[in-house]
Amino acid sequence: MKSKTLLSSFILFAVLHPVLSMAPGQKSGEQGQPVEGASLIVMGRVSANFALVRPDKLAGNGLRTLPNGEKTVELPNPSEYYAGTVYQFRVDEVLKRNKVPRPSQTITVLVPGPIASDRVYLSPTSRYLLQLSPLSDAEKYKGMEVMDLNHPAAAKQQFDPRTTFVIINDLHGAVPVTAQNKDLIDSIVR
Repeated sequence: MKSKTLLSSFILFAVLHPVLSMAPGQKSGEQGQPVEGASLIVMGRVSANFALVRPDKLAGNGLRTLPNGEKTVELPNPSEYYAGTVYQFRVDEVLKRNKVPRPSQTITVLVPGPIASDRVYLSPTSRYLLQLSPLSDAEKYKGMEVMDLNHPAAAKQQFDPRTTFVIINDLHGAVPVTAQNKDLIDSIVR
């Protein structure tokens, strides 16, 4: 019963989130102003991205031999093991900070959830302004690992939620730094 309620809540959120985030009368972030939940506003670039996985859901998968003789790891359905994308974000400028980071420092940014078309995707070829907050539900991510799904045999790292940020849930949480977005970025910075 609990899982059905949780699933219904998630579906309702997924359906209403785009509508609610664009609702007229939205106060925080409406005109590109910093959102109240943002404790850190930075500009920079993605230096690497990885998958956040539930290692217990990957157990029991065998190796498969490809026609060319290479071996590959058989992965289950991504919805079973995939918990989000972890970005290594190199900071060029700090516009608002809590205690960390400094320019030229790399921070960890998590975009939680399954891969979907309406989810934030940060390209390594673009520069971004990110409005961030610390990861608040760290217990949820306990025991998860960070890995490169393109090289599943490579070493995995234990995920540290204490040093991870998330993009605030706002229309302007992640803004590509482009000439078209200059006015929006200026209004966020002010």
